[in-house]
Amino acid sequence: MRRYWKRWAGALFVGGWALAATLLYNCTNISGIDDKVFDLGGSSGSDSGSGGAGAGSSAGGGGSGGQPPNLTFATPTWARRFGGTDTCLPRSLAVAPSGEIVIAGHFQGTITLGAQNHTAPPGSWSIFIAKLSATAEDVLWSDALADLTSTHAMGVAIDDNGKVYLGSAFTGSISLWNPATGQAQSYSSTNADAFVVVYDETGTQENHGVFAGTDGGQRISGLAVTEAGNMVVVGEHERDMPLGPNCSIADSPCPGGACDDSIFLAELAPDAGCVGARGFPSNSEQHGIAVAVDADGGVAFTGFVRGASDLCGDEVDAGADEDIFIGALGPGLTPCAWSGRWGDSNPQRGSGVSIDPVTGDIYVTGWFRGTGYIGDWSIASADRVVLLVRLDANGEVQYARQVGAAGQDLPAGSVLARPGGRALLAGAYEGELECGDHIVEAVDAGAMYLARFAPNGASMACQRFTASSWISVAEMAAKGADSIVLFGTFDGTLQLGDDELTAAGGGNMFLAELEID
Repeated sequence: MRRYWKRWAGALFVGGWALAATLLYNCTNISGIDDKVFDLGGSSGSDSGSGGAGAGSSAGGGGSGGQPPNLTFATPTWARRFGGTDTCLPRSLAVAPSGEIVIAGHFQGTITLGAQNHTAPPGSWSIFIAKLSATAEDVLWSDALADLTSTHAMGVAIDDNGKVYLGSAFTGSISLWNPATGQAQSYSSTNADAFVVVYDETGTQENHGVFAGTDGGQRISGLAVTEAGNMVVVGEHERDMPLGPNCSIADSPCPGGACDDSIFLAELAPDAGCVGARGFPSNSEQHGIAVAVDADGGVAFTGFVRGASDLCGDEVDAGADEDIFIGALGPGLTPCAWSGRWGDSNPQRGSGVSIDPVTGDIYVTGWFRGTGYIGDWSIASADRVVLLVRLDANGEVQYARQVGAAGQDLPAGSVLARPGGRALLAGAYEGELECGDHIVEAVDAGAMYLARFAPNGASMACQRFTASSWISVAEMAAKGADSIVLFGTFDGTLQLGDDELTAAGGGNMFLAELEID
């Protein structure tokens, strides 16, 4: 297994928090929910991880195997259905300090959000975005954008004042409000062009920016907002990418030759003007997928790289397959504090990142296939498993854990740092799930899991929600200190706590709040 870890002068600036991350999922099906909890950290189940294995064990928690006691650490308090009779792709989720919720994604046909119906052009995709009340009973406002020939990842964020930020890309056409002219402004792209939109608290488009490169495609996949109200976006670009006056990302020089799909980071002001930008040249495909920021403007980002890449000033070669990477920068995207990458001859991808608001530790998730070490922790699977890595603010690996085993091929999960150094992972699976030292009993079809890890990485519990069909978990976000919100899709009937949801057909979106013990 190739292992690359390079630490650079500087440190990740940490303090309070602001976070947004984006995961890519397709709509899938679900019907029915059955709460089942498995204690994976030994008999105590304490947050300290007592009873779990020591550092260096990729499995994490202890215990004797078999079926552990049934415990409940996540209790649904409400659940809501959104959508229509056509296809939807939930993409991104954000929760404000006030508890208001923002959801975004793609849809075909017609989507129903509260009392408003949005219809995409025939045969095309459109983007939806909606701001909801704290319990999601009321849709405060919603918007639909674009006539798209293909879909792309996206990120959303909401600030303390209720402003909403959306970043993505479009192939096709899009019309955005121009406050300077008082009219809508239309754009078109045959490849992919990146864009951002800023909404005020009532849902009016305040500002936007469209970033078209000189050739090829440009895409924003993740977005976070700083306490100053600036957007930090991550994605990839081909060739030169102008972002504004005296602010652009060039495609050269590149290690080993011409660039193709190189990662970029950019900080944009509330008016979408460029504050700063940074590119990471490559001679092969690489993608920036998720980004998080802390209260001081420090940045952590992840994704995957292939071939020769320049990460924080050091050229490294990942070979023909994809490697997970993680990078950290200070405020203003400089200095580059440290970076790391993990992989072997198999593909691996980073998909989510979360920052602990107290310690500044960084949690990274993604999927992994292969054998090797991350720091001193071994990871091994012939098939795709979900990876969780905790690093301190200086880039030292604290632990690495996996959920799943050979024969499963799990989709990427969503990660969330929790108080006291704990972490949550959420995702979907079929059949049996190896979660720590225990096997979560087989289910007839798909299921959703919510796994909790102690500060030392010991697996504490894995709560299972079974489904008679398919389930997709798009993203998870914190809501205050004691709750989380889950966003995904389902078909048929979905039972979460006292709420039973019935899809209108074609797969609908679900949104649920769970209280964490």
